[in-house]
Amino acid sequence: MGDEETVRPLRPLGARPATGKAGSIGAGERRRFIPLTRIILPPIFEEVPFVPDVQVVYWVDTGVLPPGDPEPQRPVVVMAAPPTTAGTVRVATRSSTEEWGIPHPRSEALGLSKDGWFSRRANVLCELWTLSNVRSTGTLDDETFAAVCARFL
Repeated sequence: MGDEETVRPLRPLGARPATGKAGSIGAGERRRFIPLTRIILPPIFEEVPFVPDVQVVYWVDTGVLPPGDPEPQRPVVVMAAPPTTAGTVRVATRSSTEEWGIPHPRSEALGLSKDGWFSRRANVLCELWTLSNVRSTGTLDDETFAAVCARFL
């Protein structure tokens, strides 16, 4: 056993070192720590549904909208929200290519870099309204919101 390293088992937490003195290390003994190779943090609120605010513009993953949307995300404005997450959220989707509906100018404050139109109504299960599926950008102006609601509600 000349040049071979002797591997000693780790002591259980709280066990005394070989010398018998609390906190001391015996001659030739090294402190060994269990390496943390990976820390997994659970998603805190990403998958917890919430009731959205009315008149707020959200960027929504199109997987929660009715099928057929070619974009991965789409801006929507919430026209009506249920009292709990067990209901349905009514939204109007905004497009920069469909040139019909309620016109709306670009708004950097809302994350909208192109002129567009609120052109379709959609219903979304509130259970799908989670932070991993939607991102709030701000409140739509009163005049445009009133026109969208008059057209689509």
